[in-house]
Formats: sequence, C-alpha cells, structure tokens
Amino acid sequence: MFELEAGQKANRMTLPKVLRNSLCLLYVGHLFFGISSLALDAPECRTTKLGVDYHGVKSSTVNGRTCQNWVSQEPFKHNVRTNYPEGSEEAAKNYCRNPDSSSGGLWCYTTDPNVRWELCDVTPCEGNLALNKRAIQSSALNPAENLTLAAAKVVDGSLATCQHTDRLNPPEWWAVDLGQETSVGHVTLTNRGGWSGAVARLQNFTIGLTNVSPWISKPDLSTSSLCKFYVGYPPAETPTDIYCNPDTKSGRYLFLLMTIDQYVSICEMEAYYN
Repeated sequence: MFELEAGQKANRMTLPKVLRNSLCLLYVGHLFFGISSLALDAPECRTTKLGVDYHGVKSSTVNGRTCQNWVSQEPFKHNVRTNYPEGSEEAAKNYCRNPDSSSGGLWCYTTDPNVRWELCDVTPCEGNLALNKRAIQSSALNPAENLTLAAAKVVDGSLATCQHTDRLNPPEWWAVDLGQETSVGHVTLTNRGGWSGAVARLQNFTIGLTNVSPWISKPDLSTSSLCKFYVGYPPAETPTDIYCNPDTKSGRYLFLLMTIDQYVSICEMEAYYN
C-alpha cells in the first residue's frame, strides 16, 4: 500500500519506478493498492512443452490433489527455491510450476501426506501466438517506411496487408516477438499474389526460433533452433501450413530468414503451439 504526499496526483508515475509496470492499481482516496499483473494476465494454458514459463493459478494435480505451498515445508520438506516465473517461491504460492525444468512438465508437491508430488494437467495454449505481436524486418522497400510498422502487417490478422523488404543487405529476414519463450508446432504462412516472378521471390527460406532479440542483432542460425527449411515457394495468396521438426526447441522470437539473395514478401505469418 502506498500513500500520496500532499498535492500529489493519483497516477502510476507516483509509484516507485520498479513497481510502475508490474502492478494494476486501485485508487481509493489518497491510497494506492497494488495487484500483481502477473496474476491478472496469466493464461490458464502453457506455451512450452515443459511449462517453465507458466504463471497461471492452477493449484491441483492431475489426480485432483491440492498443491502444497512452495514456501512451505509441510507435509513435505524440499529444497526447490529458485526458477519460478514470478521470481520467488512466495509469489508462486501453491500453483503448479516447473522450477526444476522437469521433463514431465508442470508439477507440485501435494498436501496429501501419502503422495509427495504429482504432475499437473495444464493444456497447451491455442490460437495464433503471433497475432498483433511486435515485429521487425531487415529493410523496407520504401525507405521512408518504419521497419516495425512494415513488419507488423504480417501479424495483423489480415491477408490484405503484406510487407516487403528491400535487398540492401542479404540475406533479408523478418521476425516477430512472441512475448515469452514459446514452443511452436507449426506456422501458417501466406505468400503474396501477383505475377509469377513476384510470388517466387519467397523461396528456399529458413523458419527458426531464437532467444536473441532481432532488435539487437539479425537472426543467426548458429544461435537458433531450426523449425523448418522450406524448399521452393508457397503458393500465392494461399495459407500454407509449415510444420516444425519434432526436436525444435522453444524460443521467444520467431523468424524467417532467406537463404538466397531475394526479397522477403509475406502477407501473413501465424504461429501455433501444436
């Protein structure tokens, strides 16, 4: 709880800087009450196979047992202290988590004195993971066009808007920030229309995932996980499913990287967990 000084206006900027972006605020009179935005915004689904980044509020196991609070040592003592998405075991409460990156996925200690721990059944997220997320590309055909605004046309949900790079510094590329480290099972890509030569520009490209921000450095296959190397070019104006290799690792940034000296021109790129 925070109290304003005399004459201070009630707004987010009156809070300490570290708290401005992490709290939703309720203002009553001259007092602020903070509610963690993690709890309010948490999806009740997992975006990776292991669920390491899951910060939802499910607190029961696959067999319906109530989870033990992570900070508690009763009924089971343990030394799992770190790697919670909230930053601490206190904030993780008794929610299903995977702080040790267990291969089985999300789990918790239980309050049943006869069962030390069990897995949790948290379904994978559905829907387009890339929709309306921020994006960037290597260059723009129109020099006056903002690279982020140009790239955003690919994730706006409309097949009527398409992006186009130049050929200034091959290989050209396009990338989207999925918001957090995420597993991607397949993408649905829609190539541009027009004359056959323009449609064929988008050919022989790599789709990958990385945790290195493309806002800092361009996609690098040596630090990325390969989803798929696509041979040829997708048909014009037709959503085309491209399935990732089974061993594709998760990443925060999804990218398309040309392997030839050619433009990147995409009308829509969708990303899905499965």
